[in-house]
Formats: sequence, C-alpha cells, structure tokens
Amino acid sequence: PLVVGVSDGQPGVAKRYNSISAVRRDHDRWDWKTDALGNLKRITRKGSTPLSRACESLFIQGVPYVWACALPCSDARHITITDLNNVEDKVKGLADAGKIDSILLAGVTSDQVNLLVAFTGIADRNNLIFSVSNKPGRTAEQIILDCSNYKSQNCFAVAHADADFDYLSE
Repeated sequence: PLVVGVSDGQPGVAKRYNSISAVRRDHDRWDWKTDALGNLKRITRKGSTPLSRACESLFIQGVPYVWACALPCSDARHITITDLNNVEDKVKGLADAGKIDSILLAGVTSDQVNLLVAFTGIADRNNLIFSVSNKPGRTAEQIILDCSNYKSQNCFAVAHADADFDYLSE
C-alpha cells in the first residue's frame, strides 16, 4: 500500500519502508538542534503524525512493507483537494510500475466527503483499492450516508463506534 497524509516528512516524496522505526525517523514530529557544524540533528521525538500512525497500524497487521508520501499541504496540517491532486502523478507512477496496489489517506474520516470524493477519483483512475474509516462515535446510518457519496468498486470501509478509539503506539 501507499499511505499519504500529513507528516513532518519531505512533501511529495514517496519512499518504501520496511519498519515503523524508519517511518518514524522520516515522518514523525521531532525536536531539532543545530550542531557546531551548522547541521540540523534530531534530538527528541515529539510524537507521531497521521501518516506514521496509519503506517504503524499496517505493520501491526502484518504488512511487510509500505510506501509513504507526505502530502504537500497548502494549509498547514489540513489536507485539501488541491493537495491530493498534487500527488496524483506520484500515485500514478507507482501504480503503473506495479509498486502499489492500494492507497490509504491517513487521518481523513468518512464524514470528510469532499476530500474522499477527490481521493476516490485518484484511486479509481489508478485502479487502486482504498479504505475509509469513520470518525469515532458515528452511527451506522451516518457511516452509510457518508460512504454513499463516494461509491467505488475499489473501496472498503472500516467502521468502529468506540468514542475513545486510540491508535496502538508507544
């Protein structure tokens, strides 16, 4: 799979990862310090990002490797349709090369219909399977209504009702 989403990684660069530690090194939030030679060095990990949490979930489920790409967000830490459209060429290149067969939009839930309509188009044009998760606490009726706005043969929905849903992470 290719995971796209908000991260502190280099925007628009897709890279293959074999471990969550490698994803965290590139995509998590870090405190940085300039050394005596003027080079930036990572000091302390401040936390995960939507992209790294999604990758972690895939690794926990036994996926041996993932591709990850930070979205170049035009509005700091908020994904727009334009941001998604800006990575479609990258997605197409990976799909055409046979490197990915699925795509996941990290941190976006089923109620964000406009984003998911755009995301559905990208997945469908590139014949990629994609998943959608709901915001915790939404009812089955709300989830069905959300998903009816972006129907696709390539989509599967992951639903949960736990209002205190928490990502598995250290």
